[in-house]
Amino acid sequence: MEAASRSTPEQPQDPSHRLALLAPVLHGTLTKLVESTDREQAVKQLARNIERAFGSDRQRVEGVDLKYVTTIFPVLVTRDDLGSVAGVNSYLGERFDAILKRKSLSASVAPLTCLSSVHAEALSAYLSDTRLTDILGAHIRANRKGSARYLTMPFFAAPNAVLSKKGERPIPNQLGNFDELIQDCVQQLGLAVPKSPTDGTS
Repeated sequence: MEAASRSTPEQPQDPSHRLALLAPVLHGTLTKLVESTDREQAVKQLARNIERAFGSDRQRVEGVDLKYVTTIFPVLVTRDDLGSVAGVNSYLGERFDAILKRKSLSASVAPLTCLSSVHAEALSAYLSDTRLTDILGAHIRANRKGSARYLTMPFFAAPNAVLSKKGERPIPNQLGNFDELIQDCVQQLGLAVPKSPTDGTS
């Protein structure tokens, strides 16, 4: 909380500006999220796979009929929290658009959405009765108010009209009995079952 005596409140900085300040530190990590020198990965891999499935020289996807798909929602999930840092989505979205050949595609492509693995797991609590595309669409609309071209705010930092109607939900895999999970792990690893301090043994 800011001190009440401050006469002129500090103006909030644009997320992309804060990211620019961190660019020297994050350069190597962000570059790996765009492409690798020896193989396609992350953003470039995502763009190329969309082109393979929906481009002029499309490749058949076994067991999936793509002819009725009208809109593609590209999602990039990072294992760490970087995917939910303000400004990172905008940075990667710009690189994604520079790589993707949209004119050759048979379907439209929504803006790239970045998620950390933590936020992706949190979204799983809503997928039993809510389409992921509806959640992503609401997130995109919340981010693109005004003239914004790319998404700047991470999930749960911008109001989501779809999620707000559902209310806060716990992550499904956290609802189970933790003790049962530990017992399963102990059995799978072949470890000795720890004795309870109240089982009467000495």
